Amino acid sequence: MCIGLLIGTEFSVAVFVNPILEQLDTVARNEATRLFARRLGAVMPVWYIASIGLLAAEMIVNRHDAGLKLLGASTALWQ
Repeated sequence: MCIGLLIGTEFSVAVFVNPILEQLDTVARNEATRLFARRLGAVMPVWYIASIGLLAAEMIVNRHDAGLKLLGASTALWQ
């Protein structure tokens, strides 16, 4: 669920935020982009670290399940 929220955030930036920013004049677009990048730049690293931590915890909890290789592959891809 945590990673799904990250994907939703990336999707909303690409589909909704970027087109709105493109409609602004250059000065306003630069300021808005700077503010937006500062906010996401502060939150996203923590969110990504938490996601990899949750994936690692999931691997530990489900270490005896048949899908461990698939979970390990997804964890490796996330890194």
